[in-house]
Amino acid sequence: MGPRTRPTRSLPIALLIAVSMGSVGTPAQAHGAADELDEVDDQIAALTNDLAVAERTHTDLAGALIETDTRMSELRAQLDSATHEVEAAETELETLRLQLDVLQRSVDQLLTEIVRTSAEVASTVDRLEVEAVELYMAAAGGESLIPLLVPSAEQGAVAVAYLADSAVESESLVRNLEALKAQEQRDLDELATRRAEMEQTTAAANQRRDELADRREGLATIAEQVEAERNRQQALLAQVDSDIELFESELAGLEREQARLKELLADEQEQGGSRPGRLSWPVQGRISSVYGYRTHPVTGARKLHSGLDIAAPSGTPLVAAAGGRIVLADWFGGYGLTVIIDHGGGVATLYAHQSRLAVSAGDTVGSGDLVGYVGSTGLSTGPHVHFEVRTQGTAEDPLPWLRG
Repeated sequence: MGPRTRPTRSLPIALLIAVSMGSVGTPAQAHGAADELDEVDDQIAALTNDLAVAERTHTDLAGALIETDTRMSELRAQLDSATHEVEAAETELETLRLQLDVLQRSVDQLLTEIVRTSAEVASTVDRLEVEAVELYMAAAGGESLIPLLVPSAEQGAVAVAYLADSAVESESLVRNLEALKAQEQRDLDELATRRAEMEQTTAAANQRRDELADRREGLATIAEQVEAERNRQQALLAQVDSDIELFESELAGLEREQARLKELLADEQEQGGSRPGRLSWPVQGRISSVYGYRTHPVTGARKLHSGLDIAAPSGTPLVAAAGGRIVLADWFGGYGLTVIIDHGGGVATLYAHQSRLAVSAGDTVGSGDLVGYVGSTGLSTGPHVHFEVRTQGTAEDPLPWLRG
């Protein structure tokens, strides 16, 4: 397809862009402020997230600490109760030991009495046997000690009668002593039974005391562990509180810096806007020619190709690479139907060879807004958009702007 031409404007493009944008103050400063603001915004977002995480952690730790305090109070109450139970068991055990000692003394005393009674029974039995022999010998006329002990037969008869009475008394005494011994043995058996029962009771009380003591020691161990966990939680909570304080301080500083940068950019906007940091692709297509020196496909002259050619079907929508103000929407010499957008900060973009325009000079557009349609007007060999990026009117390679 041959080139399509219309009467061209004589105003050079660099001068047109510079005049249309007017005074822009310090674009490098504005560009730096915009980048700084983006970085500060990112830092604020990250720090706000960190602060939110820290506050949630604080809430969780505070709740856990309350639960730990409650658990600690319960353990202390259980520990106090266990201590009282151990003390009560010790008192009961001491009482049982005293009772057992008293019972043992009673057993020992009764054993002594039984031994004494047994000895008395044995002595009485021995005496009774001697008296019985004497009586037998006296009655049988045999040898007897009585005639040797008394001077007359009359006195001997009296002695024999005495021996008979004594024997009767001794027999009665023996029976009484045997009965006493039997009663003492029964008492001893009863005491032994009571002592055995009390020993069992004492052993059970001792075992219960030991079990209570073990339980108290177990509770004390758990209480120590819970106390250690409580100390750990308090330390973590203190650290989180410190982090929150630091985050809030840093956030306040960043917000002040954010406000300063916004004010700076607002001032720059009044003077011509802030410089964009990155541009979007105006159309999706094949790059048919890059920025740099080349032989012009129409004129054949070797010269600087001041933009990027992106081939696309005729009528494909073209969009603004960034927000800004339309400073040209018209036929522009060899560029054909062209749109120029002032993005502020000394940066402008150009969209040439359009088939149809969708904006007018003075319009304000946002990034991605429709500005026209791909065509082949002006000095062109086929449908494409010639896309330029200019800073202070000087053309730059668009690819670095588009790629990052």
